[in-house]
Amino acid sequence: MVEGDSDKILIQTLCSEKWNIPLDNKGISVIDCSGKGGVVYFLNVCHWVGISEYFAVWDRDTDITDCNNVLQNALEESRGMEFIPNLEKAIGLPAGNGAAKIKNAYEWALNISPSRIPRLLNQVQAFLNS
Repeated sequence: MVEGDSDKILIQTLCSEKWNIPLDNKGISVIDCSGKGGVVYFLNVCHWVGISEYFAVWDRDTDITDCNNVLQNALEESRGMEFIPNLEKAIGLPAGNGAAKIKNAYEWALNISPSRIPRLLNQVQAFLNS
């Protein structure tokens, strides 16, 4: 589960172009939750219905109510990661109004050398390979 389109295209592109992780063949979906509140909502749904195989990605930049501490729990259980303060700043992309966030995330993932991928993203790769 990811916060938005930029996160989704980043992870999908890293999987296909750098990590050799065939998401479709593994039955893995990257779900755009339409914001941090959506990530909290879907993490709560997973908890309520007993789904334990998930990984969530979100930005720290917005304040929302972490219902049932699901974000904190995901971090503590290695089922989530947080970009500080957000995806763009964490990987050095332009941010703010007018930034082509999806295009920039895609091009970054396509062009980054595997050795230069930030360690923070190793958590995502490790989960997807497990």
